Amino acid sequence: MTAFDTTRWSMVLQARDGTSQAHMALGSLCRTYRPPVLAYVRRCGYSGETAEDLAQTFFAHFVEQAYHADADPARGRFRAFLLTALKRLLIDADNAAHAAKPGGGFKFKSFE
Repeated sequence: MTAFDTTRWSMVLQARDGTSQAHMALGSLCRTYRPPVLAYVRRCGYSGETAEDLAQTFFAHFVEQAYHADADPARGRFRAFLLTALKRLLIDADNAAHAAKPGGGFKFKSFE
C-alpha cells in the first residue's frame, strides 16, 4: 500500500511563486503524490487504464487550476486537501459515466 508522505509545506509554498524553481517544486509535488493518488483510485474500485486515466486527469486539473495555490497549512494537511479534491473528481467522473444520454435509450416512433 502506498501512503501519503508528510507534506513539505515549503515545497507547496514554493510552487506558487511562478519562477522556474516553482515549476520544479510543482513537478516534485506531482511525482511525490502520484503513487498514493493512483493507489487510492484503485482502492475505490477502478482498475488498469481507468485508474491511470483518472490519476492523470486529477494531476492535469491540479496543475491547470493551480490547486496548490489554495492549500493553506493553517487549514489542515496537504494530503487531506488532495484527498478531498480527488474524491470530488471521482464523484464527478461517476456522475458523468452514469448521466442519462440524449434520448435516454428510448426509441421514438413517427406518428405517420
